[in-house]
Amino acid sequence: MKNFKSDDKTSNRPSDTITTHVARYENMLPVGDPAYYFTNSEKSATTCERFWFYEYSRGYHTDGVGTSLTYGVILHRLLEDILSVVQEYNIPHCLPLLDDCYKILSANLHDYIEEQQEHINEYDANFESELLLRLTNSLQGWHDNFSKILEEWDIVAVELPIYKDVTLSTGETTASFNTVYLPTSTGGLTRLAQLGEANNMQGFYEIVLNESDYDLMGYTDDIDLRLDLDKIEMRKIELPVRFLGKIDVLLQHKEDEKRLAVLDHKTTASCDRYESRARYDTQLPTYASVVNSMIKQGKLNTVPEGAKVDTLIYDLISNKIGAAPTPLKSGKLSSRVSCPSYLFEEAIESLKLEKKDYTEKLEELRDNDSKFFRTIERDFLSDDDFVIRSEIAATADFLVDKHQKLSATNNASRSNIYRHVRRNSGQCDRFGRCKFSAICLANNTKSAILKTRSKIYWTHN
Repeated sequence: MKNFKSDDKTSNRPSDTITTHVARYENMLPVGDPAYYFTNSEKSATTCERFWFYEYSRGYHTDGVGTSLTYGVILHRLLEDILSVVQEYNIPHCLPLLDDCYKILSANLHDYIEEQQEHINEYDANFESELLLRLTNSLQGWHDNFSKILEEWDIVAVELPIYKDVTLSTGETTASFNTVYLPTSTGGLTRLAQLGEANNMQGFYEIVLNESDYDLMGYTDDIDLRLDLDKIEMRKIELPVRFLGKIDVLLQHKEDEKRLAVLDHKTTASCDRYESRARYDTQLPTYASVVNSMIKQGKLNTVPEGAKVDTLIYDLISNKIGAAPTPLKSGKLSSRVSCPSYLFEEAIESLKLEKKDYTEKLEELRDNDSKFFRTIERDFLSDDDFVIRSEIAATADFLVDKHQKLSATNNASRSNIYRHVRRNSGQCDRFGRCKFSAICLANNTKSAILKTRSKIYWTHN
């Protein structure tokens, strides 16, 4: 069995040669400032080490995402563009007019779908028109609800990247990572990735680890190239370990400029169920803690000195909003319809019905609008901050330990790797919900890995 060349010398000058690339954070990271980054999603994935291994260490993708998730991702992009207008024109206290929001949707929907093409399943020809209808029918409810938030808060930043250097249990803020080094003769470019994660070398080459003989396959669009392992070296690089996140909206209180809030848009099948689980959420508390750390260190100049996040806001949007109600054979609207009140009013107007005939129904629907759009606010306390800082540090220790153990594994067989990444059997009780069950559990029909795509990789310039 072949082995890589090994070079135990640690690179002392990564800063001027290595660039970090993290999925979803393109063009947001400091250039020439390489680091090992991990996100809140990766932190959450560590509850099952095996899931983390498939999703983040190997970057496995088994299937496209479903329509509900696609709707959520595209709605998020739409809201990002709408709120970016607020930033661009420096009007932090109000949203664009609803008609302008509809124009942003119409102008950009096709591009939103194109951005998700590689992640989603194949949909029929009606998918785009159906998605346009759902988003259009959601906009007014979101616009009304978010406008109420802006009665108390101003927008400071939209899609704000945040980061925090983490001190490991060793007392160090850096860790040594084994990397695969491809010399420039293989195509004019060099790539770095962690051993045991060779598929993480992405870009000009996408590298696939063949578990049977450690061969690396590199290819471009038109050339298959088997790389000579004798020309591939192992090198160690010393990298800072950092938490990385991206806040949907950072808000500032209108009456107290030193009071801040982090807000996240959330699509959900049930606002009631989401609210009951919100106290278990760690994403927004983590972001709040990191923002407060950045302010203390003078790394966030968009807020006044001494400002602090003390509020978490969840902007809930139902993914169950469909078309406006249609008339019965009698030409009237059913009293059993459940939809946002504004859609019912639109149906009354379009059908030229008498609004006074539906007064009680409209009152009922207005009382139930919170089923479709809701704002949840939670306090962020100093005790919360202590817990979150401890969790971030513990996650960093876990990830560094796992990466280093996996990189030292010279036998890529499943049995050897599984010694280092245990399955959380408690989560497996929810049989069929894990997207990796087919390749992880013994009693499942095996399915192919459709693609590998790294969440993080480095280029050597």
